[in-house]
Amino acid sequence: MSTAEPANFEVEPDPVVRAYLAGVDRTLIAKNLALTPEQRLLQLMALQRAAAELQRAGREARTR
Repeated sequence: MSTAEPANFEVEPDPVVRAYLAGVDRTLIAKNLALTPEQRLLQLMALQRAAAELQRAGREARTR
């Protein structure tokens, strides 16, 4: 019995996917993946606090 080599063929990337990838900053993805799960969670919590503060400030500005 011989071991079959996997087929080596190239797939042309979808033009829509290629268009979206042009706007993706992969350095930010790599930086986030380098964090521990705890660091990612702390970062998310800080983002949620900032979003809540922005919402509060927006509501306050509308009432003035």
